[in-house]
Amino acid sequence: LTLPICAVVLAGAVSIQVVAARRHASVELTPTMLRNGTETIELTQILEVFPPRDDHSWDIEAWETARTLGELTDVPRRRGAIGLKLGKGVLVRAWAKDDTTLRAELVGALGGSGDHWPSIDPDDEPADSGDEAAQ
Repeated sequence: LTLPICAVVLAGAVSIQVVAARRHASVELTPTMLRNGTETIELTQILEVFPPRDDHSWDIEAWETARTLGELTDVPRRRGAIGLKLGKGVLVRAWAKDDTTLRAELVGALGGSGDHWPSIDPDDEPADSGDEAAQ
């Protein structure tokens, strides 16, 4: 009787771990938002998608040390990082198993194409409805 009970307890613990890993290591891109793990950002918040890291360069880009999306301390294993610039100069790292495809989809969603990485001048951003009116 002890062996089947231990098997059920272990199966339950492993299933909880698998569900949590899938939730924290999943990516979803819709026409209006990007979800990395448990964190969601609106595409309107993204000002720039940085080009891929130059593997032959010794220099570290600023986005490579930025905060990782999804409430994680670093980019998950077997995932590639994508540098994003959000409003007010905030840099973050999105990630995906196929980072090249996600980068191309983000560039396309933001109005870029091919090797053009859209960059929006923060002065051209639409004004927030409540914040600037109050000032």
